Amino acid sequence: MESALWTRGAVMLFIEQEYAVKLSIRAVGDYLKRWGFTPKKPIKRAYEQRPEAVKQWIDQEYLAIEKRAKAEGGETHWGDETALVNTDVLGRSYAPKGKTPVTMAVRGTRQKLSMISTVTNQGKASWMIIDGAFNHEKLGFEQAKDKSPALTLQGEAVLRDAVMDALDGKPILRLPALTVKLGKFDVSGGKYELAGVALSNPELWLRRDAAGKLNLSGLTGAQPAAAQSAPPPADKPAQSSAPLQLTITEMRIQGGKLGFDDASPNGISATTAGL
Repeated sequence: MESALWTRGAVMLFIEQEYAVKLSIRAVGDYLKRWGFTPKKPIKRAYEQRPEAVKQWIDQEYLAIEKRAKAEGGETHWGDETALVNTDVLGRSYAPKGKTPVTMAVRGTRQKLSMISTVTNQGKASWMIIDGAFNHEKLGFEQAKDKSPALTLQGEAVLRDAVMDALDGKPILRLPALTVKLGKFDVSGGKYELAGVALSNPELWLRRDAAGKLNLSGLTGAQPAAAQSAPPPADKPAQSSAPLQLTITEMRIQGGKLGFDDASPNGISATTAGL
C-alpha cells in the first residue's frame, strides 16, 4: 500500500487491509512506539531528482572541483538565489485567546529585492542584493594562488521603472526597463565585464539654467573648490588606487526620448527628439 505519509491512520488502514485486524489509533501509536518508530517531519525532495546522478556528481565531479580548488589555493562556494520581501511569510502567530495579531504592511504594497549568496563548507558566506529581477544561470568563483579572486555571473539582471528627478521635482531620467547580461567580475582588481546592456524607451531631460549650469552637473558629486580637502603633506603623498575598469561588449537602445531646455542667454528654446 502506497502512502505519502505513514501516519497512524495510514498504518491502521494497512493492518486492516493486509491482516484483517482492526486497531484503534491509540493502539497503533503504542505498537509503533514499541517497534522503535517515532514521528518525524519528512525531508522535502524534488520528485524529478535522480539519486544515482546526484551520487555520481558528488563522487566524481565534486571531488574534481575540490581537488582543483585546493591545488590553486581557492575556495569552493555553494550558491543560490532567493528573494527578500516586506510581507509576513510566517502564516500563523501565537496570541492571547480572542486577540488576533496584526501585521503592518508598508503602504499596503509588496516590495521585493533579489539576493544571491554563496557559502563554503567552512561556513564563509558572501551575498549581494539586487534591486530588480535576477535570472541567473551560473555563478562561479575563482581564486587561483597568488591571483586576485574573480566572480563570474552568467545570466541577466533586470531593472524596471527607474525614476530620477531633480530637487525641484523636474524629471531627469525615466527608464522603463534596463537589462544587463552579466560577465566576469574581478572584484579586488576593479575590473568588471558586461556582456550586453539593453535600454528600452529611456527618457532623458537636459536643462541649462541662466548661469549656464547643466542639471546633470550636480549628480557627479563634485565639491566646490573651497570645500575640497587640503592636499596631503609633501612628505606623505596620497596613495593612488587602481581606477575602475568597466567593459561593455554590446549596448543597445530601443526607442526613447531626449529633451533639452536652455535658459541661458541666447539659448535655444525647449525641444524634444525621439530616438
